Amino acid sequence: MKSMTRFMLLWLTATLLLPGCAMRHLDLAQQAFNEGATIENQQRFSPQSDVFVSPTLSYASAYRYIGKAVKKRSTLQKHNLLGNAFALQALCEWKLNDYESAKRSARRALQALKSLESRQGIRMSRDETLMKALPDILVLDQVRSDLFAFHMGLVNFEAAKQQYQEQIFNKTDGASANLEAALYNLQQLEPAAGVSAEMETYLVLVQLAGLKTWAKGIDFLRESITEDRSLTAESRRIATDFFLQERQQYLAPRKAVLLAELSALLPGGTGHELYRFWDSAL
Repeated sequence: MKSMTRFMLLWLTATLLLPGCAMRHLDLAQQAFNEGATIENQQRFSPQSDVFVSPTLSYASAYRYIGKAVKKRSTLQKHNLLGNAFALQALCEWKLNDYESAKRSARRALQALKSLESRQGIRMSRDETLMKALPDILVLDQVRSDLFAFHMGLVNFEAAKQQYQEQIFNKTDGASANLEAALYNLQQLEPAAGVSAEMETYLVLVQLAGLKTWAKGIDFLRESITEDRSLTAESRRIATDFFLQERQQYLAPRKAVLLAELSALLPGGTGHELYRFWDSAL
């Protein structure tokens, strides 16, 4: 099954087989990254498969190669590949959980892409969109990691609610939780990706993954209500109304919008396996 990572690979240029040491390292980095993405896809969507190798090994190999490639910046720039190289470096750093380095590499990629446009009149919209999206993608990953870490032990409802409103969603006027803000930013990027159906699809898939974290945050609210023995009958009713409202009034409508967008982008619409996966996952 195609996944978000699979769609992400489609932006990369096909000119990586050009001769030269820098291009060779860039080509090897791309191959290793694709290998890691394939393993990750199989493990995520086909857990019953006989794939036991960690994708991290492939991503680390890609990172080593891309590190060698970007040392030859003038060569890469000559062949209009410097932005691609920095972008691939950013993706490797993301997959290796080095978020700060990934953000720096994404900024370098954007600078190189803008330079390419000003010098050659060449605009790589998909590459640019992905690099603009990456900081918010990192936020979604970080929120998910922090959410699960926070709920490793027993958490009372008030603590769970506070964490949820700071990290996931807060309906209060003027407030914006981390995941909520990242989803908004990614939504604003969708029109800019119109030149590429693959990139549009990828941005929708990223947001759906964010909604899955949102749904898990609501599940943790429900669990905290069950486990919190300090709640009175009335406070338990109020807490229950809160988590039900979060799911029905805020999460469910966003899910419907994103699934409608996804069905319009996929061949076969609601019958596509990706649509069915996300419809059942949320």
